[in-house]
Amino acid sequence: MPYNVYLPFPCNSTASAFDTKIAGPNGLVSVLPTATGTVTGATPYRQDLAGHVSEWRDEKRGNTTYAEQLSRTAGKYLTPGTLQPMKLRAVQASDAITTDMIGQLFAFVTTAGEYGSVVTETTAQGTPCKPLYGAYPVGTVFAAYDWFWVVEAGPCYVTVANGQTVAAQGPVTSHTTDGTAGPAAAADFVVGTSIAAVTGNTGTPINYALIHVKEGVDMVEA
Repeated sequence: MPYNVYLPFPCNSTASAFDTKIAGPNGLVSVLPTATGTVTGATPYRQDLAGHVSEWRDEKRGNTTYAEQLSRTAGKYLTPGTLQPMKLRAVQASDAITTDMIGQLFAFVTTAGEYGSVVTETTAQGTPCKPLYGAYPVGTVFAAYDWFWVVEAGPCYVTVANGQTVAAQGPVTSHTTDGTAGPAAAADFVVGTSIAAVTGNTGTPINYALIHVKEGVDMVEA
């Protein structure tokens, strides 16, 4: 069965090229989503992508700004643009997913042989997970078994849950089941470290935090 590969190539392109197929790492073919969340030129399923980690640099991408706080607006996307080194992990959707926010957190399934490469929407607070790479517009649809990038390590925005506050230089984890982030408690998986203190809000603005994602998928507790 031919599955799709929705992997944005995070270097050497611009927002205007988001519907252009370009060469990816190690000869793979990558696909950039359009500003409306559709994906063009999808390539066949590649089993060798499972858990593949590639090193990049955090280039600026987006059709919104941090100040606009549009983390749940369809078609919006944003990366920090720090120019720091970062790593992306190729993961496969275990079921159909429509992205709801910038930096949405996705949990790893616990099925033997699939942990670290297959993800689903977060199911509980503190579960092992990684944030969606910010170049995917809100509202992007991943069908079951499609491949896409999450941030393995480095700078990334995550949406902070309503009423939750992540502390400056504090540990961040998944918050309940909606893909948002919150402060990590004891025994929670630590997604990364927040750069500054941020409190979430469902109104205006909807705040998201710049974090540094911790590398690896082992259960690193708060």
